[in-house]
Amino acid sequence: MKENLLLHVCCGPCAEYPLEVLIDQEGFRPLLYFYNPNIHPREEWRRRLHNLLLLAEKRGLSVIVEPDWDQDKWTGY
Repeated sequence: MKENLLLHVCCGPCAEYPLEVLIDQEGFRPLLYFYNPNIHPREEWRRRLHNLLLLAEKRGLSVIVEPDWDQDKWTGY
C-alpha cells in the first residue's frame, strides 16, 4: 500500500469520497492535513475538526492538525 500522500482536508464530510477513491480504488494510505484558519466562526472550525477526527479514526488514518485559528491573521484586521 502506498503511503506517500498528504491530503489537505477541510472537514470529514468533504473528505469521505476522496478517501474512498484514494484508499479503496487507488491503494493509497493518505496522511490527512487539517489547516483552515479561514473558517468562521471558531465553533464551525471545531465542528469540522471533530468530524474529520471521527472519520480518520474510523478509517485508521493519521491527522496533522494546525491549531492556528487566528481570524485576525486571516482577515488582516
